[in-house]
Amino acid sequence: MTAAGTVLLVLAALTATAAWSRRLPLRARTALVLGAVLLLLAAFVLAAAAPDEAGRLRRLGVRVPLDAPQALGWLLVAWLAAAGGGPVAEVVLRLADGRRFWAALRGVRRAPRDGAATPPAAAPAAGPAPEVVVDPREPPRPRQVIRPGGLARARQSALVEEAARAHEVSRALEAGQDAAAQVLRGGAVIGVLERLAVAGALLAGAAEGVALVVAVKALGRYPELRAAGASERFIIGTLASLLWAAAAAGTGLLLLG
Repeated sequence: MTAAGTVLLVLAALTATAAWSRRLPLRARTALVLGAVLLLLAAFVLAAAAPDEAGRLRRLGVRVPLDAPQALGWLLVAWLAAAGGGPVAEVVLRLADGRRFWAALRGVRRAPRDGAATPPAAAPAAGPAPEVVVDPREPPRPRQVIRPGGLARARQSALVEEAARAHEVSRALEAGQDAAAQVLRGGAVIGVLERLAVAGALLAGAAEGVALVVAVKALGRYPELRAAGASERFIIGTLASLLWAAAAAGTGLLLLG
């Protein structure tokens, strides 16, 4: 395992671990995820170009024992696979939302929040009062008095009510779209265990273990996948998580020889 490859894997693991922080804004977490992906890609390219000395020894019949550096390398790959899959899956799921992701990334809000200032109402147009024609045959009606500025206040009240209705609609849409995410409870813990199992199976040379992991996860999630939008989130999140774990394990295999 080369020193440069080890440094890249450590940096990728640290970057992916930092992306778990919910205190960071979405833009910072997305940048950390992209950085972890680029670091893993650089480690993969470096490992593919490095000479395979251990592989040559195995082909010559010389047994290469798993020494301490290789054991630490396996642990590092497992850490990278477990830590990076969650933020990567989150970014991919947000990308699947399309415009919502880019609007959130730019900090654009589609509806005013509580306490937001409303645009000032236009002042009533100045000019002579309109002429009122009274029909003597019509019964008298209660007199309505419009004080100065009453039209402006009425228009401002209508704007406030319209903004409140728009905010309620936006909150309802967000609640409906986030309901599927709340259905899949415990996804973070299951995802970590899933990626550890996939990386371990690939490092051990038992690729069929990946199919077993996917089957067990799908069987356990089946009752919850009937909710609206849950099946799509399950497929997208699982594929992103598995691809990250497979990429980390493949890079580790190349670096470990």
